[in-house]
Amino acid sequence: MNDSNNIDLIESIRNFYIEEFRKHYEQAYHAYCNNLDMERFEDIEGFLLKNCLGFEKEAINNPEIPQSILDIYNFYLKYGESSCSISKVKVREYDTYAFRVITDGDDGWLEFFNEQGESLGAARTYFEVIFWKEPEILRKNYLELSEGKYQDFEAEIEEMSKDTLWTE
Repeated sequence: MNDSNNIDLIESIRNFYIEEFRKHYEQAYHAYCNNLDMERFEDIEGFLLKNCLGFEKEAINNPEIPQSILDIYNFYLKYGESSCSISKVKVREYDTYAFRVITDGDDGWLEFFNEQGESLGAARTYFEVIFWKEPEILRKNYLELSEGKYQDFEAEIEEMSKDTLWTE
């Protein structure tokens, strides 16, 4: 894949996840506001769940997942107590991988990879709000958070919370 295709793919991935997160959380918000069954919205986002290759330790034994993604997976498991999953998602005509970390709160981390396991981007999430970051910065922030040293965490969440449906 040449650089132009890579840039197009990254933009397509961002747009795809923005749309999918928005759809999922709008449905969840509607269910919540109308006292409907929230059970199907309580776990990881539906579009990732239906494409999931493995949760927690089971992903490590999946030969379909490139080693570079498993290395990232192990990093997050080592420094956090969050729930991790890896999904294979088709974006346009490309197979991509999504690595998702969710907490017991409303925030999370999301990283994207091409089929060969090369990083294509990363983001912090708060409900349907996606805040794009460079993967190295995202991982550094995650490590700092696990050590209690990430000073911008609360401010980042507060800023992201201004754009979510769930502030009412």
